[in-house]
Amino acid sequence: MDCFSGLRDQLVTEGKLRDKDADFYYFVEDVPFQSASAASSVVLARQSSGPTIWKMENNNQVTYRDWQTSMMPSTD
Repeated sequence: MDCFSGLRDQLVTEGKLRDKDADFYYFVEDVPFQSASAASSVVLARQSSGPTIWKMENNNQVTYRDWQTSMMPSTD
């Protein structure tokens, strides 16, 4: 078992992460991670790029990276 799936299983056991079905997990409480990529890697149980994987809840076409870029002040 790799470290990503092991931590995911631990979070599920602790009730912090729930599986809706085999392909969909969601957090039921805040769990701190060092990065968006670390969080997505644990949820997916494989290496992944969090800024491009995470989508906005109210618009699943907008990635975390898109949202983060839109929040940065313009340099014009």
